Amino acid sequence: MVAAFRTVSSKASTAWRLPWREKLWFLIFYPLSGVARLAILALPFRVVARFLGVSVGNRTPVLPATENQERAALRICRVGEIVSRNTPWESKCLVQALMNAFLLRCYGIPHVVFIGVGKSENLQDPLKAHAWLQVGQQVTAGRRGHREFTVLSAYVSETLVADSGQQATR
Repeated sequence: MVAAFRTVSSKASTAWRLPWREKLWFLIFYPLSGVARLAILALPFRVVARFLGVSVGNRTPVLPATENQERAALRICRVGEIVSRNTPWESKCLVQALMNAFLLRCYGIPHVVFIGVGKSENLQDPLKAHAWLQVGQQVTAGRRGHREFTVLSAYVSETLVADSGQQATR
């Protein structure tokens, strides 16, 4: 009981020290992660994919982003990771991609969400999937192990598609 109180107290103290903007992001992300998780469980992926952005197939677009945009995206995604670790429901990579893409879209930061597939060592479940988000040259969310996955589909931010109409590919 005392240990649990210390843990909650420590987390509350850490949250209190966050800048006001990151506190606001936390308040947005927490319920949004629940909505994202529910959508993933209840809706077909083609419906969920609309919230990721515009599909560009399995291409890997390189989107121009300023250094400030990359820095802001890293901060946003860091808060998304913190929220994901502290939800009572499962908030893995796809939930984080949905949350982060939403806030990046609100700030007009160009981004790409990748969905990848890879082989698993587990014979019961031979395939594994992963979602990660990239802003400019930076993988801002889901970066751990993303290179082990083959890109199955990519989704670019709508603002970029509206601005340019065409994407550069690697």
